[in-house]
Amino acid sequence: MTALYITAEHVRDGRYVGPSLGNVRGDIEIAGNLGLVQFRGSIWASGNITAGRGTSIEAAGSIAVGGDIEVSGSITARRRIKAGWDISVGGIISAGTSIHAGGDIEGAGSMSDGSISAGTIITAGYTIRSGDNITVDGSILTNGSILAGRSILAGRSILAGGSIASGFGFAGGGSITAGTGISVRDNIKAAQWISAAWVSAGENIFAGVNTRRDPRPGEDEIRAELRGGTIAHGRLVPPAQAEEPAR
Repeated sequence: MTALYITAEHVRDGRYVGPSLGNVRGDIEIAGNLGLVQFRGSIWASGNITAGRGTSIEAAGSIAVGGDIEVSGSITARRRIKAGWDISVGGIISAGTSIHAGGDIEGAGSMSDGSISAGTIITAGYTIRSGDNITVDGSILTNGSILAGRSILAGRSILAGGSIASGFGFAGGGSITAGTGISVRDNIKAAQWISAAWVSAGENIFAGVNTRRDPRPGEDEIRAELRGGTIAHGRLVPPAQAEEPAR
């Protein structure tokens, strides 16, 4: 596959001045140590986009590739960021409308946009914030908080070092764990246990709702202070009494 190389000669005062990147058949490789490089329109490539260490990219339109996006710095788009496979970023990931990857989304910094979706896993070093939905077939993992304007849906576990909050409900195909609190307007549903300092739902809370098998001992526990909502399935256990179930 051919590649289009972007070096310092294609950047003037932080702005890209090279050939159009609106329809690149192949990869786009951006050199390192360029600082923040601003692109006037959208970036589209059938292959991958890579940016070396010390380079961040910002597009006035969208960034979309058929393969991977790998940026050592940060990546920002006024509209959407989309990869056919993985998105791996050393800094923040930010888009105006949506962030989507067919595989993993991994950001060492924070992640924010209208909606966030991935085929396998979403991980972030800090807060994951969406004005709409956060959806993934696998797990959501972050050292910070997970905040969504609408719903949070994960095929497996949801783990946050901070709080978890959504305007509507959220569901985890595995366990749901928050370092502080969990707050939603509608329902909370977990296939396994729910663990947090406190939990509050506008409607019902379900723990241990595993459609594939009966819950093992401890997997239906809600290990948190209950501040709102009705426990529709599961057993409330004060955090001081809770024990990690056997895996």
